[in-house]
Amino acid sequence: MMREPPSNDYLVIGHVAEDGTAEGPALGGTVSYAGRTALSMGYRVGVITSCMEHFDLSLLEGIRLLRHPSKKTTAFENIYSSMGRVQKILAKASSLGPDSVPPNWRSAKIVHLGPIAREVDPALIDHFPSTFIGITPQGWLRRWDPSGHIHLISWKTIKEILVRADAVVLSTEDIMNDEDAAQEIAQHCRVLALTRAAQGASIYWNGDRSDLPTLKVDEIDSTGAGDIFAAVFFIHYHETGDPYAAGQAANWVASISTTRKGIQSTPTVAELELIRNRIHP
Repeated sequence: MMREPPSNDYLVIGHVAEDGTAEGPALGGTVSYAGRTALSMGYRVGVITSCMEHFDLSLLEGIRLLRHPSKKTTAFENIYSSMGRVQKILAKASSLGPDSVPPNWRSAKIVHLGPIAREVDPALIDHFPSTFIGITPQGWLRRWDPSGHIHLISWKTIKEILVRADAVVLSTEDIMNDEDAAQEIAQHCRVLALTRAAQGASIYWNGDRSDLPTLKVDEIDSTGAGDIFAAVFFIHYHETGDPYAAGQAANWVASISTTRKGIQSTPTVAELELIRNRIHP
């Protein structure tokens, strides 16, 4: 009798993406950046996604991939300027719901719901009753017009999702730099990590806020930094129960990631070990 493979330690659910860059198309999506990060942290990683059959996922080597077939692969055009990022969605793959998750994939230690284009059914949060649930809800806050230009909607549309997660990671960009909204959101989260790009991050926990500085680096590309932050934060918080130490570790790892381009910005084992030793000498 064939033995069932071991369950995942870290399961990420969401779309891989084809990101348009000045150098040409590149692999993107929360599942790609967070998955590679968790793998470098020594976790058995699973990714549930949807994309075209021949879309190249070789850069996710070492990750258990469950690719649901789709006639399209989610694709974005990202335009960066001094005013921030402007995004356009060019295509969207098939959605992911409870039926997308095999029974033997439901016992992961950590489940990370990482929508990028409203593709993840929020009902999934109820299908992992004994699992740590981390969410990066940016994809639930996106809408787009017929030409694909993306705009953001109010966080209040996902209020009922936030209260059911063990930890939430958002960026100031996701909430249009609204500090009042951040305070309100925190009241609906067990733990909220709000990333602030080069200004670091704020951790909201038990009614308190702690602002954590980042490392000073020469930034080359910030794509994926928030997803890298999220994976490190969820794992450290799950392991230690200390959201402040988790936030500091995630801050530093995400900072270093901006010194490299694209998917190669995910951390190395050596970088993670160095930062872990600084947090827990």
